[in-house]
Amino acid sequence: MRSDARLVKGVVRRDPEALAELYDRYSATAYSILLRIAADPATAAQLFEDWFRQLPKQIGEYHMTCHCLEAWIILTARNFGIDHIRSLRVTAKREGFEAADERRILEMAFFEGSSLNELAEGLKTPSRLMEARLRAALQSVKGGLKAPVQ
Repeated sequence: MRSDARLVKGVVRRDPEALAELYDRYSATAYSILLRIAADPATAAQLFEDWFRQLPKQIGEYHMTCHCLEAWIILTARNFGIDHIRSLRVTAKREGFEAADERRILEMAFFEGSSLNELAEGLKTPSRLMEARLRAALQSVKGGLKAPVQ
């Protein structure tokens, strides 16, 4: 069994045995942290795989004087998992805003009878952009229908 310093040096040199030893030593700890964050075994497994693939590039940033290797592994796995969750939230929020925006455009156009110019004025958007947004909203609705529309 190698010391942490020798193990890190081996991983930095892309030594497959060092990487295997690092995996054997710390994979259970990293996976359990990612599982706690993701709360789903399949997601945690995918996060672990993604985290472990980028680990050899990132391990060069590890400084022996600051942390023990296990603490560094825990911190990087934790941060990776949290970053993933945050990016999912931002994506969901963005998609929610887009869906609400599309819904408002369709309501104004079809239920309130607003023309393209009225939509553009009401939503303070240039008319060519509004035309594209209306088309995207219609495509979104069309994609959500079960039967093909022709």
